[in-house]
Amino acid sequence: MAATIGGHSEKVPLVSSPSILLIDDSADVRAVLRVALESEGYRVLEAADGREGVRLYREHRPALILVDIVMPEKDGIETVKEMLAIDPAAVIFTMTGKDGAEDHNEVARMLGARRAFRKPVKIREILEVIRKVVEPSR
Repeated sequence: MAATIGGHSEKVPLVSSPSILLIDDSADVRAVLRVALESEGYRVLEAADGREGVRLYREHRPALILVDIVMPEKDGIETVKEMLAIDPAAVIFTMTGKDGAEDHNEVARMLGARRAFRKPVKIREILEVIRKVVEPSR
């Protein structure tokens, strides 16, 4: 498909790259994950809390959501519940590094999250798992 952009005809992909929604109250964690995901060809949406994350999810319906469990405003457990109520097929991964992390992630999995990661996350590991679930268009 060709499109005219600035007077020039260019090829435009018919399918855009899948988007991933990052929900974490740590700007540093979001920045590191955003850079890694964008380098793999994903479009990245970011939210600093669950409330904003649910809003972005409703608007954009990303292919995958990566949500921190322990956050102010609306925690990850409530966020997972709300997103799965909106769409039971939503692909959600959780992550946490707080005390009791295994318990938090286990609860999220029982609610329907597909995978849980312990912080600090291993970038290579998380990218491998995401690639298996969501293949970006190249």
